[in-house]
Amino acid sequence: MNQDALLIAAVLAGVVAVALFLRRGRDERVGPPGDADEAADGAAARDDAASGPLGGDARLVLESDGHVWLPGLRGLRRVWLGSEDADPALTAAGYLSREEFEKRRALARLRGDSAGLLGDTFQPGDFTAARVVRGAAGAEPWRLEALGPDGEYVSFGFETQSSAEAALGLLEEHGVVRRPPGEDGEPVPASPGDFEEARRRAEETELALGAEPPLDEDRR
Repeated sequence: MNQDALLIAAVLAGVVAVALFLRRGRDERVGPPGDADEAADGAAARDDAASGPLGGDARLVLESDGHVWLPGLRGLRRVWLGSEDADPALTAAGYLSREEFEKRRALARLRGDSAGLLGDTFQPGDFTAARVVRGAAGAEPWRLEALGPDGEYVSFGFETQSSAEAALGLLEEHGVVRRPPGEDGEPVPASPGDFEEARRRAEETELALGAEPPLDEDRR
Protein backbone atom coordinates (compact mmCIF):
# COMPACT_ATOMS: atom_id res chain seq x y z
CA MET A 1 0.00 0.00 0.00
CA ASN A 2 1.48 3.38 -1.02
CA GLN A 3 1.63 6.46 1.20
CA ASP A 4 -1.40 8.14 -0.46
CA ALA A 5 -3.59 5.12 0.30
CA LEU A 6 -2.39 5.05 3.90
CA LEU A 7 -3.14 8.76 4.27
CA ILE A 8 -6.67 8.36 2.89
CA ALA A 9 -7.32 5.41 5.22
CA ALA A 10 -6.12 7.41 8.22
CA VAL A 11 -8.38 10.36 7.34
CA LEU A 12 -11.41 8.09 6.94
CA ALA A 13 -10.69 6.42 10.26
CA GLY A 14 -10.51 9.81 11.93
CA VAL A 15 -13.85 10.91 10.45
CA VAL A 16 -15.52 7.70 11.64
CA ALA A 17 -14.09 8.13 15.13
CA VAL A 18 -15.35 11.72 15.39
CA ALA A 19 -18.81 10.70 14.14
CA LEU A 20 -19.04 7.91 16.72
CA PHE A 21 -17.97 10.29 19.49
CA LEU A 22 -20.59 12.89 18.55
CA ARG A 23 -23.30 10.26 18.29
CA ARG A 24 -22.41 8.88 21.71
CA GLY A 25 -22.65 12.34 23.25
CA ARG A 26 -26.03 12.91 21.63
CA ASP A 27 -27.37 9.57 22.85
CA GLU A 28 -26.26 10.40 26.38
CA ARG A 29 -28.15 13.70 26.32
CA VAL A 30 -31.35 12.48 24.71
CA GLY A 31 -33.49 10.10 26.75
CA PRO A 32 -36.86 8.46 26.22
CA PRO A 33 -39.72 10.70 25.00
CA GLY A 34 -41.16 11.02 28.50
CA ASP A 35 -37.95 12.41 29.94
CA ALA A 36 -38.59 15.89 28.52
CA ASP A 37 -41.94 16.19 30.27
CA GLU A 38 -40.50 14.81 33.49
CA ALA A 39 -37.62 17.27 33.34
CA ALA A 40 -39.97 20.18 32.72
CA ASP A 41 -42.23 19.04 35.54
CA GLY A 42 -39.22 18.71 37.82
CA ALA A 43 -38.08 22.23 36.97
CA ALA A 44 -41.56 23.54 37.69
CA ALA A 45 -41.65 21.69 40.99
CA ARG A 46 -38.27 23.15 41.99
CA ASP A 47 -39.52 26.58 41.05
CA ASP A 48 -42.62 26.10 43.21
CA ALA A 49 -40.59 24.83 46.14
CA ALA A 50 -38.19 27.78 45.91
CA SER A 51 -40.91 30.41 45.89
CA GLY A 52 -40.31 32.09 49.20
CA PRO A 53 -43.65 33.82 49.84
CA LEU A 54 -45.59 30.55 49.71
CA GLY A 55 -43.99 28.73 52.60
CA GLY A 56 -45.16 25.41 53.95
CA ASP A 57 -48.53 26.60 55.29
CA ALA A 58 -49.36 29.11 52.55
CA ARG A 59 -52.72 28.96 50.82
CA LEU A 60 -52.95 28.86 47.05
CA VAL A 61 -55.78 30.59 45.21
CA LEU A 62 -58.29 28.09 43.82
CA GLU A 63 -60.82 28.71 41.04
CA SER A 64 -64.32 27.29 40.98
CA ASP A 65 -63.34 24.77 38.29
CA GLY A 66 -60.27 23.51 40.17
CA HIS A 67 -57.51 25.62 38.63
CA VAL A 68 -54.77 26.57 41.10
CA TRP A 69 -52.83 29.84 40.87
CA LEU A 70 -49.22 29.05 41.61
CA PRO A 71 -46.72 31.91 42.07
CA GLY A 72 -43.05 31.01 41.74
CA LEU A 73 -39.63 32.36 40.88
CA ARG A 74 -40.30 31.93 37.16
CA GLY A 75 -43.63 33.74 37.24
CA LEU A 76 -47.29 33.05 37.88
CA ARG A 77 -48.73 29.76 36.64
CA ARG A 78 -52.31 28.48 36.43
CA VAL A 79 -52.31 24.74 37.01
CA TRP A 80 -55.20 22.32 36.54
CA LEU A 81 -54.88 18.96 38.24
CA GLY A 82 -57.78 17.34 36.40
CA SER A 83 -61.55 17.16 36.76
CA GLU A 84 -61.16 14.44 39.39
CA ASP A 85 -59.65 17.05 41.69
CA ALA A 86 -62.28 19.78 41.23
CA ASP A 87 -63.90 18.85 44.54
CA PRO A 88 -66.87 21.20 45.25
CA ALA A 89 -66.24 20.96 48.99
CA LEU A 90 -62.66 22.05 48.35
CA THR A 91 -63.29 24.81 45.82
CA ALA A 92 -65.98 26.34 48.06
CA ALA A 93 -63.24 27.68 50.31
CA GLY A 94 -61.51 29.42 47.40
CA TYR A 95 -58.08 28.31 48.58
CA LEU A 96 -55.92 25.19 48.63
CA SER A 97 -53.20 24.48 51.17
CA ARG A 98 -49.68 23.78 49.93
CA GLU A 99 -49.84 20.31 51.51
CA GLU A 100 -53.12 19.48 49.77
CA PHE A 101 -51.80 20.80 46.47
CA GLU A 102 -48.69 18.61 46.64
CA LYS A 103 -50.85 15.59 47.44
CA ARG A 104 -53.14 16.20 44.48
CA ARG A 105 -50.23 16.95 42.17
CA ALA A 106 -48.71 13.59 43.11
CA LEU A 107 -51.98 11.88 42.19
CA ALA A 108 -52.08 13.73 38.87
CA ARG A 109 -48.51 12.61 38.18
CA LEU A 110 -49.52 9.01 38.79
CA ARG A 111 -52.32 9.47 36.25
CA GLY A 112 -49.74 10.70 33.75
CA ASP A 113 -51.32 14.14 33.45
CA SER A 114 -48.14 16.06 32.61
CA ALA A 115 -50.04 18.84 30.81
CA GLY A 116 -52.01 19.63 33.94
CA LEU A 117 -48.88 19.60 36.04
CA LEU A 118 -47.09 22.15 33.86
CA GLY A 119 -50.07 24.47 33.44
CA ASP A 120 -50.05 27.84 31.70
CA THR A 121 -47.76 30.72 32.61
CA PHE A 122 -49.05 34.28 32.70
CA GLN A 123 -46.71 36.66 30.90
CA PRO A 124 -46.07 40.32 31.83
CA GLY A 125 -48.47 42.50 29.89
CA ASP A 126 -50.91 39.69 29.07
CA PHE A 127 -53.73 41.93 30.32
CA THR A 128 -54.28 45.68 30.13
CA ALA A 129 -56.88 45.79 32.90
CA ALA A 130 -58.52 43.53 35.49
CA ARG A 131 -61.24 43.79 38.11
CA VAL A 132 -63.34 41.66 40.48
CA VAL A 133 -67.14 41.65 40.09
CA ARG A 134 -70.06 39.56 41.22
CA GLY A 135 -70.60 36.43 39.17
CA ALA A 136 -73.68 35.16 37.38
CA ALA A 137 -76.71 33.21 38.52
CA GLY A 138 -76.12 29.49 38.29
CA ALA A 139 -72.41 30.03 37.74
CA GLU A 140 -69.49 31.23 39.86
CA PRO A 141 -70.34 33.63 42.72
CA TRP A 142 -67.37 35.90 41.93
CA ARG A 143 -65.56 36.65 38.73
CA LEU A 144 -62.16 38.09 37.89
CA GLU A 145 -62.49 39.88 34.56
CA ALA A 146 -59.50 40.89 32.45
CA LEU A 147 -58.88 42.62 29.13
CA GLY A 148 -56.25 41.42 26.69
CA PRO A 149 -53.93 43.69 24.67
CA ASP A 150 -56.48 43.86 21.84
CA GLY A 151 -59.44 44.36 24.16
CA GLU A 152 -60.40 40.69 24.29
CA TYR A 153 -62.47 39.58 27.27
CA VAL A 154 -61.15 36.94 29.69
CA SER A 155 -62.75 35.79 32.94
CA PHE A 156 -61.96 33.44 35.83
CA GLY A 157 -64.57 32.16 38.28
CA PHE A 158 -64.14 31.98 42.06
CA GLU A 159 -66.29 30.87 44.97
CA THR A 160 -65.29 33.69 47.31
CA GLN A 161 -64.59 37.40 46.94
CA SER A 162 -61.40 36.94 48.93
CA SER A 163 -59.93 34.39 46.51
CA ALA A 164 -60.91 36.47 43.47
CA GLU A 165 -59.21 39.54 44.93
CA ALA A 166 -56.17 37.46 45.87
CA ALA A 167 -55.90 36.32 42.24
CA LEU A 168 -56.14 39.94 41.09
CA GLY A 169 -53.35 40.81 43.50
CA LEU A 170 -51.17 38.07 42.02
CA LEU A 171 -51.72 39.41 38.49
CA GLU A 172 -50.69 42.89 39.60
CA GLU A 173 -47.76 41.66 41.67
CA HIS A 174 -46.29 39.74 38.72
CA GLY A 175 -46.82 42.58 36.24
CA VAL A 176 -49.38 40.62 34.23
CA VAL A 177 -51.70 43.66 34.22
CA ARG A 178 -50.22 46.70 32.50
CA ARG A 179 -52.32 49.66 31.43
CA PRO A 180 -51.35 51.40 28.17
CA PRO A 181 -49.87 54.89 28.66
CA GLY A 182 -51.68 58.06 27.68
CA GLU A 183 -50.29 61.16 25.99
CA ASP A 184 -48.68 62.25 29.25
CA GLY A 185 -47.01 58.87 29.67
CA GLU A 186 -49.18 57.93 32.64
CA PRO A 187 -51.26 54.70 32.58
CA VAL A 188 -54.83 55.27 31.38
CA PRO A 189 -57.30 53.69 33.84
CA ALA A 190 -59.86 51.29 32.42
CA SER A 191 -63.54 52.21 32.70
CA PRO A 192 -66.46 49.88 33.47
CA GLY A 193 -67.58 50.51 29.91
CA ASP A 194 -64.37 48.95 28.59
CA PHE A 195 -65.22 45.68 30.33
CA GLU A 196 -68.88 45.77 29.29
CA GLU A 197 -67.97 46.37 25.66
CA ALA A 198 -65.40 43.57 25.69
CA ARG A 199 -67.89 41.18 27.28
CA ARG A 200 -70.54 42.14 24.72
CA ARG A 201 -68.16 41.33 21.88
CA ALA A 202 -67.26 38.03 23.55
CA GLU A 203 -70.94 37.13 23.92
CA GLU A 204 -71.61 37.91 20.26
CA THR A 205 -68.65 35.80 19.18
CA GLU A 206 -69.70 32.86 21.35
CA LEU A 207 -73.27 33.07 20.09
CA ALA A 208 -72.02 33.08 16.52
CA LEU A 209 -69.98 29.96 17.29
CA GLY A 210 -72.94 28.27 18.97
CA ALA A 211 -71.47 28.47 22.47
CA GLU A 212 -73.27 29.62 25.60
CA PRO A 213 -72.27 33.21 26.42
CA PRO A 214 -71.22 34.25 29.93
CA LEU A 215 -74.13 35.49 32.04
CA ASP A 216 -74.12 38.95 33.54
CA GLU A 217 -75.03 39.54 37.18
CA ASP A 218 -77.33 42.39 36.08
CA ARG A 219 -79.32 40.01 33.87
CA ARG A 220 -80.46 37.67 36.67
